Amino acid sequence: MKAFYNRECRTFMHDNPGMSITTRDIARLTAKPFTKAFCTENIVSAFRKSGLYTFCESTITDVQTAPASIYPNADNDESGPVSEVVAALRTETDPATLFLNARKITQVVQRPKKKFVPPVKIVGNLNTEANADSLRRQQATMESKAQKVLKTAQAKQ
Repeated sequence: MKAFYNRECRTFMHDNPGMSITTRDIARLTAKPFTKAFCTENIVSAFRKSGLYTFCESTITDVQTAPASIYPNADNDESGPVSEVVAALRTETDPATLFLNARKITQVVQRPKKKFVPPVKIVGNLNTEANADSLRRQQATMESKAQKVLKTAQAKQ
């Protein structure tokens, strides 16, 4: 299929110099390669390559695939028509009814959206002492968390 499609694209480019293939041309370009590639011979050879071979009709006879003769004279008249629908009796004290009544959704529940809260509040110039202190504190907490993770990983080993 790929070779047929490439050949068709090369022919299109040769016949239409300076034009590029657009999405509108793809259907026209794939029609011929599709019909060439999906012929019976290619499909059968693909199955053979995967280890599946075509069915040989002489292998299994018609007698072997004939309908079963367990019930040679099956009478369908014995059973009556199934037009009667039997409804199960439901009461208010029935466990299924109680369960379904208790599980009704009475209001729409929406969780509030989480607001992004930055780990460190830095306002203005980064060189100020207050901002430098908050950055140091954040770095110290991150390092302590990393050390805790390492200790727990080493303890598990």
